[in-house]
Amino acid sequence: MLWHFLGSVVCAVGTAQASDARVNHSMKSEPPVEKILLIDDDEDILIELEELLVQLGFACLCAGNAREALAQLDQHADIQLIISDLRMPDQSGLRLLQILAERNDGKYSVPVIITSGHADMDDVITLFRNGAVDFLPKPIHYEHLVSLLQKLFPSHQMG
Repeated sequence: MLWHFLGSVVCAVGTAQASDARVNHSMKSEPPVEKILLIDDDEDILIELEELLVQLGFACLCAGNAREALAQLDQHADIQLIISDLRMPDQSGLRLLQILAERNDGKYSVPVIITSGHADMDDVITLFRNGAVDFLPKPIHYEHLVSLLQKLFPSHQMG
C-alpha cells in the first residue's frame, strides 16, 4: 500500500513538472503536451517509464492497478494513450481492454499498449483481438517504445 502512495507521489511530481512545461509551452503558443496513463503494479517500472516519457515531452499519470486506472480515466478525459501491464493483482490488462470497450459501446477510443514479461503467443493474439494497439515484452526496449510513440504521435517533438 505504501508503494502505491509513493509511486503516486513520484508520478504526480512528474505530472506537475510536465504541467509546468505545458504552461510554458502554452505561453509560446506551442501545442499542448500529450497525456499518457501508465498502469503497472511494479513501482520501479512506473517510475522508469514515467521518467523516460517526461523526458520525451509527455505528461504522465500513474496507476498501480486497473481500479486506479479507471478512476484516472474518469478524472482525465484528455488521456491520449494507455500503457498497461498485462498481469496485475486486481484485474488483467486484457480485462481492462474489455472494460474500456464496454464503456465505449465496443469502440476503442484511447489506444492501449500492453506490456508483460510472461505473455505467450495466445495472450498476445487475444490482446490484439480485444483492441490493443501494440504489445511490448518486458524488459521494455525503449527504442521500440520511442518508435511506437513517434507513430502514434507524429506531430509530437520528442524531448
